[in-house]
Amino acid sequence: MNTTVRGPFIAVMLLFGALAFALLSARSSYPGARLELRCPPVSATTRGWVDFLLTDAPASLRVPPDTAGVDIMPDFQDVWIGQGWRLRVDVGEDSAAVPLGGADLPIAPLRTHLTECVDTVAQRPMHVTSYRERAGGLHGDFVVTAVWPLSKGSWLRMGGVAVDSGSQRLLTSIVRTLSFDTVSGTSSVRRPSRQCPELGTDTTGWSRIRLSLAPATLLLPGGGQRHRYMRPQAEAFEWPRGRSVFEYHFVRTPGWQLPPPSDSGSTWCRFTVDGREAGLRIVRIRAGLPQMYEERAFVSLAPNEVLDVRGEVLRADSTALNEFITIMMSIRSLR
Repeated sequence: MNTTVRGPFIAVMLLFGALAFALLSARSSYPGARLELRCPPVSATTRGWVDFLLTDAPASLRVPPDTAGVDIMPDFQDVWIGQGWRLRVDVGEDSAAVPLGGADLPIAPLRTHLTECVDTVAQRPMHVTSYRERAGGLHGDFVVTAVWPLSKGSWLRMGGVAVDSGSQRLLTSIVRTLSFDTVSGTSSVRRPSRQCPELGTDTTGWSRIRLSLAPATLLLPGGGQRHRYMRPQAEAFEWPRGRSVFEYHFVRTPGWQLPPPSDSGSTWCRFTVDGREAGLRIVRIRAGLPQMYEERAFVSLAPNEVLDVRGEVLRADSTALNEFITIMMSIRSLR
């Protein structure tokens, strides 16, 4: 073997091995836990499964074809619901804060039947944990969590709950189908291809403000208000026209994806911020509520740094929707 290739290859494998050992050592804190250096083979057949795209990362998971995606969820999570199971996925800097959607309890619920293992998924170590938990309002007693290193200081976090052990085994198979695509940004299917129009919105009386939780500024209409939340840490903005509100999440990720909407009356377009790619999508929430819209935008602030924005307009008109587009296109990075 050519030594110029072998040296870096061995170094990378040793690094992943050390990370896997550290993950097991740091997280194996439950009495009676069964630890396995490698995860057992995937138990479910994935033939006929379909790809579901993640939004805060250029990645996807394969799931059974009867799985339903949930479009509108708090806390910047991708959520899927299957037969007897539910899976939440997000991106964060704390590998222990896996999204599960349970109730906030002062005392940690009893966990039993704990198994932990590390598998190599998409050429990086994934730490997978499964256990039973009989409290916490998780919509199921059987739990699966998985964490995967996304970028420096940032993790892809997956948390699933199931109603029985069979569905729990299915979840352990789903999280290990993770596929990471470093070139997804070039695909028009995963990001908008049409340029956002210059709307010529009158911004007289608007104010440029600095975001508290991200290195960026934006313009906000007069009469707008900002709110800070501590758990989880977040910042939101609202203004009276259309009863509009949006909040943002600053994520360290190498990329994002924004699939096209199915509603023909939706907006799906791209723009640039300081020469970096950004995109937005505005869709009607329900057919029976024609004035309620969901808004979503991604703005790349720097390499591996993205602003993820989600909002709602309760009484939409063209002016209210255009204001959201103008606000997003006004974002400027401080990097």
